[in-house]
Amino acid sequence: MKWIGQHIYDLISRFRYYVYLEKVDSSTSTKVIVIEPDGKVGYNSSLPHPPETDTLQSVTDRGNTTTNQITIPATPIATTDAASKGYVDAQSSTAMSVFSMLTCTTSTITLAADGVANAVVMKFDTAVIKSGPSGSIVSYGSGGISGVENSQFCWEITADAIARFFEFQWNVTSNTNTVNNRILSGIRLQQGVLSEEGTMILWTTISPTNSYIYDRGSGSVRKGSTAGSIIIGNPPSSKSSFYRMQFWRESASNSGVKSESVLNGTQITIKQLK
Repeated sequence: MKWIGQHIYDLISRFRYYVYLEKVDSSTSTKVIVIEPDGKVGYNSSLPHPPETDTLQSVTDRGNTTTNQITIPATPIATTDAASKGYVDAQSSTAMSVFSMLTCTTSTITLAADGVANAVVMKFDTAVIKSGPSGSIVSYGSGGISGVENSQFCWEITADAIARFFEFQWNVTSNTNTVNNRILSGIRLQQGVLSEEGTMILWTTISPTNSYIYDRGSGSVRKGSTAGSIIIGNPPSSKSSFYRMQFWRESASNSGVKSESVLNGTQITIKQLK
């Protein structure tokens, strides 16, 4: 059969350049044109909708209408996409992923002299609980860091290529050493870095961390305590940061009295917030 004004090709035809259709009528047919891998034109009537073109519908159940809802499959589809993995890993690094609680095995006793210039270092030497990658928070006891001066009873937060934030929370309970008399003692935190030679730690005071304990009484009723907390920001660095607590007698009504830490009331907790 032939139609006047139309070109009918009875043989296979190939077009090596773009093909344009200038007059296309709308249709209710569900068939769509598809291109096979070898370039052959065909049709398909069961193509899935691309995810980005899916239309969200309203659903009415028991009189309640829910709109713009997406159904999540009961069995998640696994992915090895690097960007997805990186996002999940980043979200997994939440608060409390790195933490440690330090205590003392021996009491710390101040000097019988007034003022912060006579401060001693609180003897934190035991990590009773800790979590995180090995070496994230390292506690050094009475021996300090081998070959490094001024490092006794400090703790180290290792260097990291990203900024991190930590919260320090502490409690210190004290007693008078020998004389039942009035005494005011103080504590504060310090931050340190290794010297260029790597042979000593250079310390600076963290502000505001000063707090004081006032002990007064007679007999066994003479204990006092103080507590505090601070958030520390560690910027990206190739050098570790070091920390310690100082303890001193601020003033006393008896020149011979000293302040002594109480073991079951003295601890510091270090936890990563971000």
